Amino acid sequence: MLSITDPAHMSPARSGQSGQAVVIFAISIFVLLVMAAAAFDVGQSMLDRRHQQDASDAAALAGARYLLDDPDCPTSPSTANCPKALHAALQVAFDNGYGNGTANGANLNGATVTVSIPPTPTSQFSGLSGYIQVSIGSTRPSIFAGRFLPAAWRVAAMAVAKNGADVAAPYSFLALNKTACPSVLISGQGSVTAGGNIQINSSCPNGALQTTGQASIEVTSPTGEIDVVGDWSSGGTNVTVDPTPTEGAPWQPDPLADLPPPPLPGAPQPVVEVSGSKDIPAGCPGGSNPATAEAPATCQFTSSYSSTVWRLYPGYYPGGLKFQSGTFYLEPGIYYLGGGGLDANGGGATIYSVDAGGTAPPMGGGVLLYNTEDATFHTECATNPTYNTGCLGPIMLNGSSAPIQLQAIQDGDYAGIVIFEDRTLSIHDPTTGANTGGADVQINGSSSTLNVVGTIYVPRGLFQANGNAGTSSTVQVIADEFRVTGNNASITAAYNGDSFFKFRGVGLVE
Repeated sequence: MLSITDPAHMSPARSGQSGQAVVIFAISIFVLLVMAAAAFDVGQSMLDRRHQQDASDAAALAGARYLLDDPDCPTSPSTANCPKALHAALQVAFDNGYGNGTANGANLNGATVTVSIPPTPTSQFSGLSGYIQVSIGSTRPSIFAGRFLPAAWRVAAMAVAKNGADVAAPYSFLALNKTACPSVLISGQGSVTAGGNIQINSSCPNGALQTTGQASIEVTSPTGEIDVVGDWSSGGTNVTVDPTPTEGAPWQPDPLADLPPPPLPGAPQPVVEVSGSKDIPAGCPGGSNPATAEAPATCQFTSSYSSTVWRLYPGYYPGGLKFQSGTFYLEPGIYYLGGGGLDANGGGATIYSVDAGGTAPPMGGGVLLYNTEDATFHTECATNPTYNTGCLGPIMLNGSSAPIQLQAIQDGDYAGIVIFEDRTLSIHDPTTGANTGGADVQINGSSSTLNVVGTIYVPRGLFQANGNAGTSSTVQVIADEFRVTGNNASITAAYNGDSFFKFRGVGLVE
């Protein structure tokens, strides 16, 4: 009998099967080794990235602490103008094993450490003063040295930190709407002159920014920009735009998105007649039938008040304010407009923000006009388009024939903001971009009669400048959409960071 283990008598088929098994076993071992190497490479890369991210975070925070220490850094941010922030970031990266602590952007010790002040377009905070970006990248050879896997594994991490203490956003105009076509419209002979940047967040591919007729847009800062996430469409024959808009620009966040609305205040002090012999209007504080949340009524000074002078105080105004004629001193503080808005569109009212107990000119004090609805009637306002009791109304400032001079509130959480509209409400349609209900904030007037100083924040609303006069103010406008329309309608927005809302605090933002 033959033994089944005798190789001399093994069948050819069985011998071939044994050879195949050896090959399969060898291939399996090789595949397992490659998989193990790949797993090690991926795992090591993840660990490397975690270390680099921690180092980037720490370096960005360290640098952010010094963004205000060099005199030119807040106003003209760059690595050259912010040496203390640059050095601190590089040193912390070096202490964590990256770079050499002094050279920016060089490939040293196996890693590149790049500090950018302000952040680059790779960050959503690109170009913003008060922000620092730290990027760390390294390359590690593959275990199999490129024979069966990539020759090297690239690992990168990035962090952005801010020091917002007393730093204003760099915009004169920031249009927040992400899809409207157009989001910004300058038509007819409309003109916009801005001291700061213009940022348009709409990704509309056929005219996020539209200019028609003889429209004109100019950014006067030597380093100023017009940035459009979508594209710019010019339908006019004599349009002037300087500098040329950058299309496909990065989207920029709403810098005030985390700012809570002011709390509901109590009733204002009674209106005081400084000069004249008229009764306080019925709906006003101190009048015969002052407005309440349950019975809102506009505090209205009609054309018959032309020869009178009045002093108003901050507080809750259910039904809003309307000035048709007369002179009005607004004491410092928050004017909480619970429906009705503020209407100074008649052209015969002179309005000044003043120091406590003071008169004007010159302009003084500081006010915040917070525009919202009367919460008592929220359901009616939300469900019935024709309902108007206590519903959101526009702020209309027409200083074309009588002076209107308003300065932003000067202290507290809202310092630097002159108009703040409820971010849950709007008069126009922010979903479609259609101007169905008119502007949320409308201003009009020459430089000699209208002067509004501060940040105007209308996060879901339409800001509009129109008419036949040139509006010139030191304003920063952050709104959902913008319009400048009408013959010779224009707005000149001087940029002064000291007059606008400032951001506070040091921390990681990306």
